[in-house]
Amino acid sequence: MTAFYRDKLIEAVRALADHGDLNMRLTHAAGCLLQIDDDDVPAGMLGEFERVRDPLIEQPMVAKGEMLPREFEASKARAAAQDIVSLLVAEMTKP
Repeated sequence: MTAFYRDKLIEAVRALADHGDLNMRLTHAAGCLLQIDDDDVPAGMLGEFERVRDPLIEQPMVAKGEMLPREFEASKARAAAQDIVSLLVAEMTKP
C-alpha cells in the first residue's frame, strides 16, 4: 500500500461530497480511482477495489472533451458511492 492509494481514495470521496448530479460526481470519483495502480492497493484488497472501480469505468468517461456522467439508476449510483466511501473507511481503520 502506498500513501498514494489513500490520497486518491480521499480525492474520490471529496468528489462525491461535492454538489451536483451524483452520476457526474461518480465520474469524477472514477477518474481518481483510475489513477491507482494495482501495486498501490493494499494486499488482499485488490479484488474489492476492482469490484468497486470496474463498473464505474465500463463506459467512456470523456467524449469531445466533455466529462460524461455515469448512467446509473439512483439506487445503483448511491450504492457505488457508498462502496467508494467503504474503501476509504477500510483503509483508514485498518490496524
